[in-house]
Amino acid sequence: MSEMTQSTTFRTIYALPLRLAASADKPIFEENGLTVNIIYFPDHSQMERALVEGEIDAALDDLVGAAMLNKDSEQAKVVLTAMRPYPSGDMWAMVTVSRGVDTRPANLYEGKVAIPKGMAARYVGHRLLQANGVDPGRVNWWEVDDGWQALEAMEEGRAAGALLPEPVLSLAVARGGRVIVGDRDTLSAPLVILFSQTAVKERAAAIIRFVGSYEQAVWELNRNAELYRPLMAELAQLPPEIREKLPMPLFPFPAEVPTESEVEAIGQWLGEQQRLSPPLPYRQVVDPRFLPPPGKFAPARCCLP
Repeated sequence: MSEMTQSTTFRTIYALPLRLAASADKPIFEENGLTVNIIYFPDHSQMERALVEGEIDAALDDLVGAAMLNKDSEQAKVVLTAMRPYPSGDMWAMVTVSRGVDTRPANLYEGKVAIPKGMAARYVGHRLLQANGVDPGRVNWWEVDDGWQALEAMEEGRAAGALLPEPVLSLAVARGGRVIVGDRDTLSAPLVILFSQTAVKERAAAIIRFVGSYEQAVWELNRNAELYRPLMAELAQLPPEIREKLPMPLFPFPAEVPTESEVEAIGQWLGEQQRLSPPLPYRQVVDPRFLPPPGKFAPARCCLP
């Protein structure tokens, strides 16, 4: 395995384990006999096309994107959950400006709600509202290019609210925005790492080492989070006003894959959107064979005291 990719669609802080494992200070991939080149793409469509066409071996994507890739035939397999909402942190939240605005979810029926383009954002938005008794079909969704544009539209008064991912979410709150509802308690769309079908068939041993390396990077990040705040700020090009305020993410540990219920929920929703004909078989999307054996974790040598 020589190449791996992550997308700049999120300007994502959640690529931090990959960035750390490929660094000179903590060369975790190298320690495990891997050469991993991290490539940035301007949007999801280019990244996914490169994966399917064999230009790259793997991608950091959302589970909705992974489901769409595999809806007709097996193109790539999810081998790892990279990030999911956790008890103290939202990955996505519905936000409004403060200034005395009533933040009950039902008020989203009034005015536009700015939302980043893409099926993952739409899925998260629908799930958030349904979990709080709001009919997403009655909401006036306004699709914009990304979370930064959604924040701008809300702050300029062109939208009553916005669905925002981190780190745009923390920036909105730092500027006085108020969270209406977040996804930490909702069946959301986790970020995943998926490998091309060719890589899964021909490079199983390398994928096992990759997943083990990722788990080692997560272990190091979770126990020394603040130590890597500068690396996160550099990776995601964080605005100065949130570099010290943005919560350090808590990554899933030990290594895991998405659950059957998560895949089933996404397949059902995509069917409702007429994007596929459910059911979506779990093993058509997820391959758990590459996870490390339970209880066998050992830190990378470069991360030991």
